[in-house]
Formats: sequence, C-alpha cells, structure tokens
Amino acid sequence: VRTGTTGTHSVHTKFQGHELMFHVSTMLPFSKQNRQQLERKRHLGNDIVVLVFFDGDDLPEFQPAQIKSHFNHIFAVVCYSQKEEAYKVHLYSDKSVPLFSPPLPNPAVFTKDKFHLFRSFLLVKLINGEKACYQSQTFREKRQRTLSALLAGYEEQYGESHSKLADMVKVDLSKSTKRKQKEYATEFIRFGQELKAHEIMKGDVPIADAAEVKDAAQSWESCHFTSFIGQIDIAEQCGENLIVHCDEGTFILDGQSRRLIIDKAIGVKQIIVCEEHNLFLVLGSKYVHCFRLSALSDVDMIPITRYEMKLQRVEATKGASSMAVSRGVNIVLRLAVAIGR
Repeated sequence: VRTGTTGTHSVHTKFQGHELMFHVSTMLPFSKQNRQQLERKRHLGNDIVVLVFFDGDDLPEFQPAQIKSHFNHIFAVVCYSQKEEAYKVHLYSDKSVPLFSPPLPNPAVFTKDKFHLFRSFLLVKLINGEKACYQSQTFREKRQRTLSALLAGYEEQYGESHSKLADMVKVDLSKSTKRKQKEYATEFIRFGQELKAHEIMKGDVPIADAAEVKDAAQSWESCHFTSFIGQIDIAEQCGENLIVHCDEGTFILDGQSRRLIIDKAIGVKQIIVCEEHNLFLVLGSKYVHCFRLSALSDVDMIPITRYEMKLQRVEATKGASSMAVSRGVNIVLRLAVAIGR
C-alpha cells in the first residue's frame, strides 16, 4: 500500500466480525511497458482463494491447472444468468485441501428469491476455504515456521516474566513425551489468552463493530424455548430448531412454538439429524428408523405413528442399542449400530 503496488482502490466488506479485502485484477496497477503485468500476477498469484466472475449466462469450462501458482488452492467461479435471473457457482480446490463447509447445493444455482442467502453463502465458503487451506502440506509447513518465529519473538519480549514459556520455546516438542506435550499445550493456551487479554485492555486488538456483532448469528448464543416445560431426555439440533424427546412425546421446537412429530406411545432412545443428507434417524426400542428431514418443515404434519415407524425401519439394525453416522461434506452416509448391550 505504501509503495503503490496495490493500486489506489479495492473492494472491501465486513461479514460477521471478519474484514475482507479483495485484490481486484482490474484495480491493480497496469503498466504498458510490462507485457506480463508482473505486479498484478504477484498479488493474485499469492492469494490462497481466488474468486473468478464470468460475464455470461452459463459457466464455461474452467481449468485451474492453467494457472501456475504455488499459493492458489481454491477457485470459486461465479456467473450471473440474465435469462434465469440466477447466480451459478462452481468450486475447484486442490486435492490437498480437506473438505470444508457449507456444502454446495445441487444444483449450485441461487435464484432471485435466494439472493439474500447468496452473499452469506459465498463469503462463508471463501472464509472457511482459506482456513481449510492452512491444513494442507504447503501452508502447514509455512505456518509452523511463522508460529516458531512469533514464539521466539514473544520469548524475547516476555521471557523474563514467563521463564517457563522461555524454556518451552527452546524445547523440541517432537522429542518430548506425550505428557510433556500436553503440559506445554496447556501452558501455550494459557499464555496466549493472557497476552490477548493484555492487548485488548490496551486497545491494540481490533474488535468488530458492536452493531455488526449484534446482528451476526453466533453459534454459541443461547436460545430460550419458553413454550416447552418438562424433563428432556433427548435433544438434537435441527438447523435453527431443536428436536427433543420427553414423556409427552417427541417435539420440534421452533422459537416460541412446538409441534409433536412422534407419538408419545413410541419409545425413542436416540435421534440423529443429518442435514447434509436431508435425513433424521430415530432409534426405537428394537430398530433404527429413517425419515426425510424436509417433512418436519410441514406445519400440518401428522405425528409419526407405530405403523409409519414399522414402514421406515432399517431391518439390518434389529436389536440396536445405540447408533452413530459418518459426518462431513460430500461423504457417503454410513450407519454404525451397537447390537445388544
């Protein structure tokens, strides 16, 4: 910025406490003498996530391999179709990048009635994609070197008042016992929290605007369901709602209202919601039963009866006492059950 190599203008936005600045290719400095435009290549080639916008109704075939860069690991390709009045998205990621959410809808098309969701989806996907890239081999080694340099700097600055940390920085953790590594990890976390609190008190750490934080839906915020009174035996999150089981039956709690979804005469041991597969599994007295999650959105839904449970049971799970499923985006759903005690 100081030397003018990034240009005078860019695109900036804020989203749920994150500040995002984009290297816009057409806003980066252009030199008539430099045919290869190295200044532009330098910035774009060092970005981890690249957003490509195509002007047209359909997404053309995109070849990430044609772009030579050691840092570009994710390409999000977007186009706006005037005919369909919809945004279309394709995503390409390097094979070393682990899976990251949210999953792309199928088809990955956002029509006019979903424009308000498109911005949030795209920004969350880009942010999570960059964080996932840090787990790849390329960035994991660079990150380790950076963290080692930061720790050495902290040791030099705070070493006298934190002699234990100074000793840990000089220790090769790979040669330590598991017990020692656990002690070091606990001390690192405690020390990091202490430093962060100290910097916040000084006012050196930027904090998101209060209004923006207030509007952002944080996953750890508490939610009180005033419509429900009773002893809950089972609870499972379902999007922004909650599925609970008690003596009165199995309910879905939606803000201030509740709806009975499974008759109280049916015994329920366990409930698992698989939003990525549009399924919810119910472990009854003898079998695992599988239902469509989308059916719960019907406010006029009739509670599930014994007959429906019988129709939807998985025969191979007879005698199951507990169950578990595979988790993750684009992962085949696998069901594991414990038979007997």
